[in-house]
Amino acid sequence: MDDTRLQLKRYIVNHNFRKIVILTDDTILHLYSDYFDFLPDAKKLIIKVSISESAKKLSVCSQLWETLIAHEIDKEALWVNFGGGSVSDVGGFVAATFKRGIHMVNYPTTLLGMIDAAVGGKNGINIENVKNVVGCYYFPKSIFIDSSLLKTLPYTELLNGFAELLKYGLICDKQLWMELKSISSLKPQSISKDWIQRAIAMKTEIVEKDPYDAHERRILNVGHTIGHAIESFLMHSSLPITHGHAVAIGICYEALFSFIKGKLAKDKLEEIWRVIRKFYEFPDFSSSDVMKIAEFCMQDKKITQGVISIPLLTDIGTAIPSEKMTKQDILYLFDQAKMNFFNL
Repeated sequence: MDDTRLQLKRYIVNHNFRKIVILTDDTILHLYSDYFDFLPDAKKLIIKVSISESAKKLSVCSQLWETLIAHEIDKEALWVNFGGGSVSDVGGFVAATFKRGIHMVNYPTTLLGMIDAAVGGKNGINIENVKNVVGCYYFPKSIFIDSSLLKTLPYTELLNGFAELLKYGLICDKQLWMELKSISSLKPQSISKDWIQRAIAMKTEIVEKDPYDAHERRILNVGHTIGHAIESFLMHSSLPITHGHAVAIGICYEALFSFIKGKLAKDKLEEIWRVIRKFYEFPDFSSSDVMKIAEFCMQDKKITQGVISIPLLTDIGTAIPSEKMTKQDILYLFDQAKMNFFNL
């Protein structure tokens, strides 16, 4: 048994849980069907669901609550989120609300899950294509990281998590950014365990200072305001994109906003665009598309009286948590980006 599963086994023994409920998805269960064989069958309940970003909805939560009731799960159970970011989002929300909260740990299987979704206590579901508009803060009691799980990760999922790694470098670790931008191609073996550990440490430190997103933690949202809007806009189109892909695009647009606001030097802005465009394709949005994306931005959780509070980059490796952005700013951003940056 590898070290991570051994850690989980010890954790279960130390807490004497009556039942172990494991939420996972079809793909992960197919790849790792025997991963939890060290647990006795009588003590574990594996719930397999088809979870993706589009499945982060109330009806899925309702099915999970009903399953827990049918199996008489109580407060002496352990809930394990074994999967990617969507599993952590939905599973965290279900665990937080079932009987007003049951004991939960995260066991991420994707790069995005390991460095972002499983850390920080944010859980949420989508309503009417608006991403994470319903949710809560519910912190896992522990997080178990098995980086060997990355070996089966598809390229699109590597890109999904890599965007968040790039974000960590941009907001608080210039050396990490330098290391990331120097890789020639993205493969599972190119993801350093050290990068994962550094990202987790950065997010943990920021969250500990500001667990409920009042100020400092907002720098973690770099790229997410516009990124979430793009992701929501494309969610049910013929060409949906992953969360990380959308965030990567969002980082570029928000870096441009940082430049327009006089916070970021032009050479740093151009470097960010070049690096991110090396890995990620940018959709060509029409004027009507941009208007719809701006409308999705206006549904953002951080909006007050029609104005969004958005974090900005001040240099590679530093960020500030709050700057005001309006709908007109968003329309102007997309216009300027198309004219000046798509040929970099």
